Amino acid sequence: MDQEYTLLQMIGHVADFFKAQGFRTEQYNELLYNVRLPLYCVRKGKAREEIVVDVITEDHISKNTYMPNKHLGDRFVPDASTVKFFQYYLPKAKVYWAYGHYVKSTKDFDEFKKACHNNGIGLLRVSDNQVTIVQESTPLNVIISQRIQAALADEPGMNRGIISKVSAIINEHQKEYIQYLVIYGEPSFSRRAITDRKDDLGLSLSMLLINKLESVRNLVYGDNLKKFTRNYRYEKENDHQIAFKLINALWERRFKTTYPDIHKDFETVLMLDRGYRDHFLHQFQVFILGALIIDTLYHEQWVKDFEKHYHSKIEDAWLACATYHDYNYPVQRWDGWMKIFIEQNFHISKVSAERHIGIHDVESQVARLNPGEIVIRDEFIAKMQRLCMEIGCKLDDRFQRFILRRVAIDKNHAVLAAFTFVEKFQGATNLSDTAISAVATSILLHDESNWQCLRGNTIALLECTNRKEGQITNEEKSICSSPLIGELSLNGGPLNFLLAYCDVAQEWGRKGGNSEVMQPLLEDIQIDIKRILVHVSVLDDNSFGIKEKEIRRLGAYLNDPRFELTLTSREGKGNYSKPMNGK
Repeated sequence: MDQEYTLLQMIGHVADFFKAQGFRTEQYNELLYNVRLPLYCVRKGKAREEIVVDVITEDHISKNTYMPNKHLGDRFVPDASTVKFFQYYLPKAKVYWAYGHYVKSTKDFDEFKKACHNNGIGLLRVSDNQVTIVQESTPLNVIISQRIQAALADEPGMNRGIISKVSAIINEHQKEYIQYLVIYGEPSFSRRAITDRKDDLGLSLSMLLINKLESVRNLVYGDNLKKFTRNYRYEKENDHQIAFKLINALWERRFKTTYPDIHKDFETVLMLDRGYRDHFLHQFQVFILGALIIDTLYHEQWVKDFEKHYHSKIEDAWLACATYHDYNYPVQRWDGWMKIFIEQNFHISKVSAERHIGIHDVESQVARLNPGEIVIRDEFIAKMQRLCMEIGCKLDDRFQRFILRRVAIDKNHAVLAAFTFVEKFQGATNLSDTAISAVATSILLHDESNWQCLRGNTIALLECTNRKEGQITNEEKSICSSPLIGELSLNGGPLNFLLAYCDVAQEWGRKGGNSEVMQPLLEDIQIDIKRILVHVSVLDDNSFGIKEKEIRRLGAYLNDPRFELTLTSREGKGNYSKPMNGK
């Protein structure tokens, strides 16, 4: 498949096409911001001409996704879509949908084209060299006029029948206009098809990511994902509630258990910690990104090998590890939250707060550590044994001390989540014991401080944890002296590989922590058997430098050059693309 265009690339090509014809073009004009109009073109003269263009970047287009028939109680809106809303918003404008030259010619696409024709929506086919008008647009006021003239032509003269027909046509369009106002009302109601929608915390999902679920073909729960993407634009709930509803439905269907959503209740409180950022919607979007990758590569040998070795489907294992991998992150951030809580509520200094609840003299803490005070010793050791076997090492004293420290002192969310996952998923439907161990290991390894330590890269460990050389613990030194893991590949550990890649890639739509400064945006996603690319932009060059280092470190850890991460700075000075080639 040819490389898909980004949203901005598509708009740029179309804007150039209409500029060449004497139009003045505007992208997301502030006066039209509420309807998120991608491209508005105007040409003044004897007769003012207006053109509106909406954009589809995907390679699969269906009527059900972009022009579905909607039932809202006793109301019915045929071919509900952004472009029809734009028709009502600017009834004298020609309204077009632009799509890439790589779009597949399918029955779905034919139905989409027919619906566009019936509604007077034009179609533009976009390539690097030209923009072609595949189907002309007819402005809404012309459509109404044509229908009125046709009605009059059926009558021999001016009589009640003519008046009745004209009245019926006008009433019909007024009724549909009202229905559009209902569907695409205030931002708080339900209009994801025409504007970004953020929940009460300011979090949001990416429509670019969500739209791609329509093309899912191979996953056992693919029907759930396609239903989700079709309905998402018209949901009234916020994104957190919508994501939770889908995750819980998938857990109940595949694992016969409910999703333990503590984040739903505690996310607002956790945001008091300045270092904390969203992890629930992050997990959800990590899951969607990985699911799209697995679906595209579903017929490769590593997928078959996983199911043969672990006696579980890889998409089930992915559902589990992606939606659970940051489950225990609030525990890791608890000390930070408590310090802020005490400072603000008791009006005391930071030094005093740390003296009361901070952890000092870490080495002596480890020396006094009694594992029985954390968990029952035998169960804890048994879980460590499972993880060691999956990693491919022996459960020796240095590994035990490393893990114990991660749990008791660091409260490392990845290690905690790995252990609690094993506990929760014992006997889970559709996940074998060996698959549970594989998922738990991928959760443990997704944290960079863990995998940098286990692969013995002390320089990268210091860089990713923002520490100095003297701050490396004895446990870390012991592990680093004899590394336990090397590069990761899809063949050698698909869950480990995918979770590390998707976790670093997913930055957009997050709130809190450095996301407030970086303001990351998802610019492009390309998923094909020959290339998997995620392109993210950040606000400024300083943010670019921080994220660039993280991507560079990941590229030295993962080894499959088809996978790539691209980063740009919206200040314009930074542009970096890194294939995951183990270098």
